[in-house]
Parts: sequence; C-alpha cells; structure tokens
Amino acid sequence: MHTYRYILWLLCLMSISACEVLEDTSPVSVPSYIHIPSITTGSNLDGSQGDAFHRIPDVWVYDEGVLLGIYKIPATIPIPRSGKVNLNIEAGVVFSAQLEERIPYPMFQTYRITKDLKENMVDTVKPEFVYRSSCVFPLIEDFDRVGFRFTLNPLYSRAGDTVVRVSGPQALEAGKNSGKIELTPGTESFQLFTTENFNLPGMNQPVFLEMDYKSNVPLIIGYYYFEPGQTSSQPNEVIRLFNTEGEWRKLYLALNQETAGKPSNTLYKFYIGLFKDANQQADIYLDNIKIVY
Repeated sequence: MHTYRYILWLLCLMSISACEVLEDTSPVSVPSYIHIPSITTGSNLDGSQGDAFHRIPDVWVYDEGVLLGIYKIPATIPIPRSGKVNLNIEAGVVFSAQLEERIPYPMFQTYRITKDLKENMVDTVKPEFVYRSSCVFPLIEDFDRVGFRFTLNPLYSRAGDTVVRVSGPQALEAGKNSGKIELTPGTESFQLFTTENFNLPGMNQPVFLEMDYKSNVPLIIGYYYFEPGQTSSQPNEVIRLFNTEGEWRKLYLALNQETAGKPSNTLYKFYIGLFKDANQQADIYLDNIKIVY
C-alpha cells in the first residue's frame, strides 16, 4: 500500500515538473498593419502600351521575399512585425477569365515600398502598377486609332457582318470608343483575325493576350500559325469565353504554352470567333485588345 502511494506521488510530481518545462515564456509578437484601399495602373502617355484600364481584384504581398498572402482589395493586411520593413506587392489577375484561378501578373512591375511600421498601427499604401520597361506590344487595338488591326475571315462571315466603333454608354470607358460586332440575321459563325502575322518569342517566355469584352454568346480565342516554309495551320482554339451576363470582363490569356513548342520564326495570326444559333441575337463588345511579351 505504501509503495502504491509513493508511485502515485512520484507520477504527480513528474507531471507538475513537465508542465513547468513546457511553459512558453517567450514574448508574443505584436503585428503592425498596412491598408490598401485601392490600386491604380499606368501606361506610357504616348500610347505605345495602350490604355491603362485593368481589372486587378487582389494583391500578392511579400515581406522580405516571404509571401504573406493574397488579399482582395480593399484589404487591411497584418505584418507579423514592426519597424522598418521592405514590402513587395504584385498585381493579382484572374487568369484566362477563370474566377477560381489567380496569378500575379508578370507583365507588371512589382511595387516596392519601405515602411517604418508601428505595433498595432495601420499605415495606408496605394500601389500603382505599370508595365515592365522591357515589355513589347506587337498588337494594340483600342478602337481609338486610325484603321483596324483586325479583319473579317471570309470563311466564317456573311455579307453585312461587320465591326463598328461605338461610344457613350455602350463603350467600356467614357470618352473613348469600343468595338461592336454586328451580325446579319441568320449568321451562325463569325471570325475576326489579325491583319498581321506576329513573330513571338518561344522558350516558354511569358506571352499574354489581354482583352476587355462583353458578350451574350460564347466567344472563341485562337490562332493560326505558319511554320517557316509552310502554309497556314488549321484554327487552334485556346479558350472559349462564356456569356458575361451583361457585364464587361477582362481576359489575361497566357500564350507561352502555345508558342513554346514551335520552331523559331513561326508566325501567328490570332482570331476572335463564335458559333451560335441562326435565330440568336448576338450582343458583343470588345476593347483594349493587346498582345504583350
């Protein structure tokens, strides 16, 4: 009996000792905060980068190269320390118009800022994103310039199908033009393609097609390619865009997987097309179409 009591007393003593050893006496870090109420974008005033209109729903925030998280704007973001911090902020975009897939847009420069943050204090930051100085824009069609960079493909259009400039409430931005596709009754297929062929970089270098669009019918984005010494390929569909329910949306379409496996000096002609029922009335608007790498 005495032996049993002694063992019980010894176990209790060991339990108390273990609790004392595991107790954490290190100081608790008090975070600081930055608040991003909105963002702005910019482009060259000479028009060489096209319009600065972009849709950036969220930002990727890094502290000394460590990703703190992806935050929907507006956002108040905890920084797990105070004092002088070096923050990198990248513009997040909806990749290939798929709402569930977001990426930091590689064509924009990283916004870098140094802040002296205080514990439990909120400091406001308003990032401005601009294109990287090394970006090349072989195609810009914003419907505000002389001429069109697209033409109708006669194999997928009927007499009377056309593209016109519209302004006012139909346009994406006040004071500027957008393009409207007008189809004749009974049209079932339609395709615009670029008036030029483009030589784009391979080696998996980032290449993107940007486009603002509003459509009540599915749109098809694709391309034809011409390998050196060869005739045109068949149309290659890259993505099918669905009904936007009366809203303007922004496409950031990565093309580097399309160009990566092609021989050097391959040329590309891009198209915007559709197939629909003959009796369906199409309501389609386009703007700010760019190829950038």
